Amino acid sequence: MKPLKWCLFFDFHTMPANPDVGKDFDAEALAALFAQAGVDYVVFPARCNLGVAYYPTKLGIPHPSLHRDILGSLTSACHRRGIRVSAYINLGLSHEEGLRHRDWLVLPQNGETYSKDP
Repeated sequence: MKPLKWCLFFDFHTMPANPDVGKDFDAEALAALFAQAGVDYVVFPARCNLGVAYYPTKLGIPHPSLHRDILGSLTSACHRRGIRVSAYINLGLSHEEGLRHRDWLVLPQNGETYSKDP
């Protein structure tokens, strides 16, 4: 394994109500930009902290407006250029699991999932 010089870490969380996730995503152009910048390694979300996945999955919860495999297409484009990719996966309970399985949450008596800071 060669030493890494430049790594990019993508950290984004796209609300499930966003209707256009990945609509204009161009994995080839993004990977070409990485290569031009000398990037060796990229960390990209497979599943963000909101609980939605950016790749097709039957086990997890794909983003409701996802119509393409964003993670897979970027991984392929990067690998063709010798850029390694790691998938970031949040393994804790998320926003989406909480909405779909309220019995998994610890809720105050008023039932609110979010409250103002004390």
